[in-house]
Amino acid sequence: MKVFKANESSSSLQLLNEKQEQMGELLFGFIGGLNDRIKIGNEVYMIKGTGFLWMGTNIFDASGRLVLKFDASKSRVFYYGETTEIYTYQHKGWLSKKLNLYNWEDQLLVSLHHKQKFLKTIYTVEIDEDFNNSIIILSCLNFYHTGLSSG
Repeated sequence: MKVFKANESSSSLQLLNEKQEQMGELLFGFIGGLNDRIKIGNEVYMIKGTGFLWMGTNIFDASGRLVLKFDASKSRVFYYGETTEIYTYQHKGWLSKKLNLYNWEDQLLVSLHHKQKFLKTIYTVEIDEDFNNSIIILSCLNFYHTGLSSG
């Protein structure tokens, strides 16, 4: 597993690889949940909450096409790339300390957890060596971060 870290500021959360290179960034709007975005290189994706109490998440590209969907009621993730891919996720630990993403063969692809320091939260993202879909990884980080910040 590759180990990435996420650095949080007041308006963003940057995902850094082992070499401390930025892989992508979550950009937060002024009012929580409104105008949140994912930035990967020059591409910007819009994040929209869906479902009861905005527990689900839809990710749209710049043209407005649905790219990724978190179905919170069934713990599924749908990725709409060249083909549609379905993943499942599971919270582990007391108060959802860990979020794991699995493929259709129940292989662990992404594992997210955090540690609370004095005035900041340190996020650790463990990624399978063969998995490199940045939009899915950053969407999982957003889903995890949103779940932690909403209580």
